[in-house]
Amino acid sequence: MQIPIHKIIINDRMRKDAGSLDSLVRSIEKYGLLQPLIVDQNMRLISGFRRLSALKRLGYETAEVQIIEVTEKSNALRLEIEENVQRKAFTEKELLAAYQKVQNQEKKEHSWWQKLKSFFISLFTRSQ
Repeated sequence: MQIPIHKIIINDRMRKDAGSLDSLVRSIEKYGLLQPLIVDQNMRLISGFRRLSALKRLGYETAEVQIIEVTEKSNALRLEIEENVQRKAFTEKELLAAYQKVQNQEKKEHSWWQKLKSFFISLFTRSQ
C-alpha cells in the first residue's frame, strides 16, 4: 500500500546513525524500492529508516508500506531490533558468484538479441 511519506511517524530509533545513503539512493533510483517500509497501524515506522531517508533524499512523496498491528511499544522495539539483527550480508565469495551469474545471463540475453537482430536485418536486406 502506498502512503504519503509525511504521514510516517518516526519515533526515537534504536539505530541513531543511518550511515551513508549514497549507494542505497542509487539502488532505489535504478531499481525502485525493493522492500516496503514497515509501519504500525498508527503509521509509526517499525523498520526501514534508511530506506525512508533515501526516499526523502530522492524527493519521493509516497512510499510502499506494509502495515502490521503492534499492540505494545515493547513489541515495536523488538521488531525494530529483529529486523536489523536478522540481516546477513553476502560473503565476498557469494557476491562474486552472484555478479558472475549476472554477467553470464547478460551475455546469453545479449547473444540471443544479436541473433534475432541479425535475422531481421538479413530478412529485410534480402527483400530490397
